[in-house]
Amino acid sequence: MTKVQSGIVRWSVRCIGFVIFGYLLHRIGPENLWRAIRGVQPVYFLAALPVFFFMIGVKTLKMRALLRSPIGFSELFDLNAFGFSIGSITPGRLGEFSKIIFLNRLNVPVAESFAVTLVDRMSDVALMLVCAVGGLFVFFGPPAGWLGVAAVAAATAAAGSLWFSDRVLRKLTWGKLRELVTLEGATIRAFLARVPPGVWAAAAALTVAYLGLYFLQMWILAKGLNLPITYVQTTMAISASAVPAILPISVFNVGPRDAVLAAIFSRMGWGAENGVALSTLILALFLVNGCFGLLFVPRETRP
Repeated sequence: MTKVQSGIVRWSVRCIGFVIFGYLLHRIGPENLWRAIRGVQPVYFLAALPVFFFMIGVKTLKMRALLRSPIGFSELFDLNAFGFSIGSITPGRLGEFSKIIFLNRLNVPVAESFAVTLVDRMSDVALMLVCAVGGLFVFFGPPAGWLGVAAVAAATAAAGSLWFSDRVLRKLTWGKLRELVTLEGATIRAFLARVPPGVWAAAAALTVAYLGLYFLQMWILAKGLNLPITYVQTTMAISASAVPAILPISVFNVGPRDAVLAAIFSRMGWGAENGVALSTLILALFLVNGCFGLLFVPRETRP
């Protein structure tokens, strides 16, 4: 298969998300969705915007803790904000691994850059999966919840194998990253083994703080729809809707996120159209956050 054919197949698969969104729009009615969106109070959307900068600040503190490096806070803040934007246009936010390139230009060894970026991303995903499983129990009952537990257990086992197997890491990476894993797998594990327990504890606490701020953004948007949804319910619903983003079947998780939120909101009596409206607001906020991130081009790449 040529590169062109491969690209056509890849983007055809991504269009599945748009098909899902179109089906949802047909089911709930465009006029009902538009009515829900028109009812949004703009002040809530504006209030959610500044939270992005606090999120990046917390992520920067987490990276500094893991690196144990004298690199300045502002340099790492630029790197994380820009990496957020690159990650936002890739499935599963894999584009955040572009941070490796910028960290290396700050004289951080490539193996250490990869290790820190991997830990940062996987810790976010792990905590979100736990919240998503909680959402399955609360919104869909024990059968769905236990199915989620089994899925998380399988994912944990797969993630654990990364520690022991370069072969598994190579299958999950590509291009320069695959070359790096081939050459530096043992070095990556050795670096992580040297991280003190206190640093791991700090990183875990900062992961909770980062996602806490992320869910705060989402809750503020939900309150703009005048919904009787709590912060905890928002955390579980948004986590559940974010899981499909790992699959390369959509762009910006459009479609799968809408479907999950529509199902949850319908089940809770909040209206499927409000679930899709919230998903639309999340997309808008995500795009604005991505634009904010592009303003912080890492200094080593500036002309």
